[in-house]
Amino acid sequence: MRSMRQDQYDALAAKLNDPNDAGFSANPRKGGAPPRSRYMVGQRDVEEGTHAMPSTGTDIRVYADSNAPTLSRPERYLGGWVEDEDAYLDVPKGFPRTPQGEVDARKSTLENSQRAYGVVDSKGRYAGTVYSPFHPAYQYEIQAQDSDRDVWAEMPLHSAQFKRGRSIPLKDQSFS
Repeated sequence: MRSMRQDQYDALAAKLNDPNDAGFSANPRKGGAPPRSRYMVGQRDVEEGTHAMPSTGTDIRVYADSNAPTLSRPERYLGGWVEDEDAYLDVPKGFPRTPQGEVDARKSTLENSQRAYGVVDSKGRYAGTVYSPFHPAYQYEIQAQDSDRDVWAEMPLHSAQFKRGRSIPLKDQSFS
């Protein structure tokens, strides 16, 4: 795995410290380059890191070093964002921005009990967040916006059991 230099970690910290920036996703296997055209989903196999703001490159490097085996896997990235004045770090899995990739990202979001997944555009920039209406943290807030819930409720499930693209209704299902 190609390692990142301290100045690259410092640049990621600058993104976290910038109130106009949404955070970062970086590919440590490519010297910290951002992923392109990906859905980013946190995974349960790595503990989220958190620290008080402001963030430093050393904070991020220490977290990355402690998760080096997972970060060396294909489609795993170093991610960071700010919420409630704390910096959060994780090692999300990237899914391609294709119809199947979105299905896989939604499935992974549910399987890993994530509140949401991030969207990265073709230039490696944050393009938005898709919240899971099935996560208790957002369930009541999003139920008022049924358009997003309907998308989730009718998503096709591509698995060995449903290879022909059949949909299964997810309404009134428990994912806890």
